[in-house]
Amino acid sequence: MAGNKLTVKQKKFIEFYLATGNATEAAIKAGYSDNHVTLVREPNIAYNDDEGIEKLFNKFCEDHKGDNIEHTLVITMEGEVYHCIGQPVNISLPGTKLQGAKVIHNHPDDGNIYGDCFSLADFSAFFKYKIKRLEVISGLGHYSIEYNGLPLPEGQLLKTI
Repeated sequence: MAGNKLTVKQKKFIEFYLATGNATEAAIKAGYSDNHVTLVREPNIAYNDDEGIEKLFNKFCEDHKGDNIEHTLVITMEGEVYHCIGQPVNISLPGTKLQGAKVIHNHPDDGNIYGDCFSLADFSAFFKYKIKRLEVISGLGHYSIEYNGLPLPEGQLLKTI
């Protein structure tokens, strides 16, 4: 988004989201398809505001448990909040801002099989970007991991898992 200008589709998404409070419904009404990933800025939050982040993550769980589109909420060390929507979401969209970030995302269910826990892509991004905290919600529950060590090269990660 050059110059922080929103596209028509992004403006529609925000308009529908404000009206419904449901990001999945808003994304569909705004014209996003399952194979499109978008990045939307949300209001900033203090990175060390653990209580505020917990409330934000709890609301995320309420809003997106059972959704059929993947959502990811990224809180950077600068307190910037990004909401990624798509199928599937590549959590590396915010790039280097992921370092030290706090991230929550959902794994959609396909109707027959519950979404899983952490995927190999989750672990890979977690270690590669030194994500501070990674959470996932799915039909199996709500899971969280934190890591304070050094980043692991992908080759070593695959051997570790």
